Amino acid sequence: MVVAPVELIRNRLVVQKNHFRGPLDCLQQAWREGGREGGREGGVRGLWRGLGPTLWRDGPGVGAWFLAFAAGKDWLLSLKKERLRGGGEGGREGGREGGGEGGGFGVLRRGGMGCKA
Repeated sequence: MVVAPVELIRNRLVVQKNHFRGPLDCLQQAWREGGREGGREGGVRGLWRGLGPTLWRDGPGVGAWFLAFAAGKDWLLSLKKERLRGGGEGGREGGREGGGEGGGFGVLRRGGMGCKA
């Protein structure tokens, strides 16, 4: 919503190349006349013309982006929590499949690694 006047001026400069002397002239005309409507919507309302279609165009995309961002963040945080709890295939438990003896409390309880429990 904040960039609506900037987008309006940019679009008018692109579409009507020879109609304006520059961005400030385009801004003055939008403020004074309200665009092509014959002066019905000048001033502040003239600068925000076309805001509705812009929101309809950008709204779903921005909503989808935030939804994907939040879902990705939650997924990554759940992976981090699982890794901190010791779940997964990495860490100390991963070495047991190769026949080597891993560390941890299970080794101490069984009396391994030279410790008497």
